Amino acid sequence: MIKLTLASAQARVTIVAAAFACAGLLGGCGAIDNAFDCNTVCNRYRDCVDSAYDTAACRTRCDARGNGSADGRSAVNRCEACLNGMSCVGSAFQCSVQCASIVP
Repeated sequence: MIKLTLASAQARVTIVAAAFACAGLLGGCGAIDNAFDCNTVCNRYRDCVDSAYDTAACRTRCDARGNGSADGRSAVNRCEACLNGMSCVGSAFQCSVQCASIVP
């Protein structure tokens, strides 16, 4: 009887620990997604507009915007989604509104 109670307590502790670990991993996904989006957006601007563009500074600004609020994350995601599959010329015309707050 005591072993069953001890095993039950250990199982609860394991479940709680696993839940916290999963929550931590899920919470970090936004930052990872955001970093990927910012990398895409900043590199695309460099490739299409200015070959000397400082992509590291752009990623820092973009990450700060994306991690600062839900609106910021949404703006980064909208810009990256707009650029996806577009040519440089197409993205300049079609994505200027979505990307204006991310890149100059």
